[in-house]
Amino acid sequence: MSVTTDQIQLDAYGPERFAEHQPFGRVGYLFTVPGDFPADVPPSLNVTDWEMAVYRTRASAAECWEVRDVNGHRKVWAEADTRREAVGLAFNEIARIRRERVAETAERRVNILGLAPVADTADAHADDTGGSGPAVDPVADALSEQFENAYLEAKRIRRAALAAAAVYAAHLIRPHLPTAAALTVDVTNGGLRAVLDPDRKALWYAPACPVGLDDATVEEVEGLMRDALEFGADEKSLEEAGWHNPGAYDDTYDLELPQTQ
Repeated sequence: MSVTTDQIQLDAYGPERFAEHQPFGRVGYLFTVPGDFPADVPPSLNVTDWEMAVYRTRASAAECWEVRDVNGHRKVWAEADTRREAVGLAFNEIARIRRERVAETAERRVNILGLAPVADTADAHADDTGGSGPAVDPVADALSEQFENAYLEAKRIRRAALAAAAVYAAHLIRPHLPTAAALTVDVTNGGLRAVLDPDRKALWYAPACPVGLDDATVEEVEGLMRDALEFGADEKSLEEAGWHNPGAYDDTYDLELPQTQ
């Protein structure tokens, strides 16, 4: 699917849309990135539609428009002087990422699975008429598709596990620290390094903060983090799941805590 900024429907939202500790503007606009965007991504790699928010914020001491996804990752996809430009840049970046994923899939077929590249429409037509295009192995193609579906499902489930861990951690911590908005976690061992408020000030810190969390709660949260990180803690996967490296230490990430009931 091809999309232009003129075709994008923007729906205004107000202060009630997001909790105060969440990193979105208090007012702004919501829009959707279709799961089949861009049009040149194969249908087998389509994803669910993404809800996005565009709002005014401040970056480098200058007011600008920021685009961030709403569906769990909360990644900043674009910043620009105008709303239109910010939305357009976000679509461009999402298209780049999704096309990158297509290239990675093709590379796995050739270098890992040992399969021939998938023929494009012209090649397939040449084969049907007796041309010399690449040979088609239906069994290999079926097995490749089975692998790709399993691979994508594994990534989806891993993201779901990380998201569920964030919800559970919030439930454990907020009875002690009601304004907790984020955790700082050592992803090499699941160690809890700090609990942060919405302004990124430390409410609790390891190893010797005298107030805030008891040892039993810390141990339970750290065990949860170890379980959530058991299947790997590579930078790309963590950032896709909404973990952010603040830059101070390579192995220390901030995890935004969602609202809990």
